[in-house]
Amino acid sequence: MEHKINIVKAKESDLEAIQEMAYQIWPIYYSNIISIEQIEYMLRLLYSPEALRQQVANGQVFFVAEEKGKMVGFMGITPGPSNKVKIDKLYLNESCRGKGYGKLLIHFAEEQAKQLKASSIFLNVNRFNASFDFYTKMGFKVKSIIDIPFGPFWLNDFVVEKGI
Repeated sequence: MEHKINIVKAKESDLEAIQEMAYQIWPIYYSNIISIEQIEYMLRLLYSPEALRQQVANGQVFFVAEEKGKMVGFMGITPGPSNKVKIDKLYLNESCRGKGYGKLLIHFAEEQAKQLKASSIFLNVNRFNASFDFYTKMGFKVKSIIDIPFGPFWLNDFVVEKGI
């Protein structure tokens, strides 16, 4: 049976569902990488309705992935410096992983970047995140290793990039 998702630009009315999805996904996915305190702190700062609206105001464009009319994932992309587009967020419900939806979202991000005349897409991924292997399989290469202070915590990331 073939699975299919539709990827559509999020409306402001979708931001609450994006917040809810982040609150469901993050504790499951990140609890073996960062502390629960850091997860809760980051969710409050990055996924409050006000924070999401501010990210949109700052140029981030959210897209939702829908399977049979139900939101199963989301992505945020932002035109970045030097003719690049940043994937700020890319999340799928646990039940949707392994269906090829991540690849579809990456390809969608590439198409969005091409429309913006960008030469590459990039993102930050925690150095201990299992998704790092997915990104390398998708053709991303490590450009730098960074440690970013985030309130009382640290983000220990790879910056990965892929030409398009």
